[in-house]
Amino acid sequence: MADNKKLLSFTLSIMPLIVLIAVIIIFSKVENIILIALALTLCLCAVVFNGYLDNHTGVLNDGATGAVGSAFGAASAVAFGAVLITAPSFESVKNFLLCMPGPALVSLGVIAALLSPVMGAISTVITQLGETYVSIGIPA
Repeated sequence: MADNKKLLSFTLSIMPLIVLIAVIIIFSKVENIILIALALTLCLCAVVFNGYLDNHTGVLNDGATGAVGSAFGAASAVAFGAVLITAPSFESVKNFLLCMPGPALVSLGVIAALLSPVMGAISTVITQLGETYVSIGIPA
């Protein structure tokens, strides 16, 4: 190793993840526990990793940039689903796939495969076809 900078121990580096999971499991009945656990873990990371970070602003900028990218990705997936279901051919494709011979899971698999490049494929399938598949007999 070129520099002699002290590295974080493995145990200390996974501690925030373990705390996050533990808080979510222990307080699972609390409303909005995911947000609370994430905020708690963020504060824990700020304290634990403070001495190991040279550029705090850079780390925060990278995290914010990653979060914005993920938010835009999710938003574009939802938008694609909204455009997809309003397309005139969607209803005929949906009817064709629902009338496929064989178990209903086969048509569900085909739909998921067709939409697999899209991040919101599962969301689109569930919102548009969820009730149909439950009525066919696929458990929720």
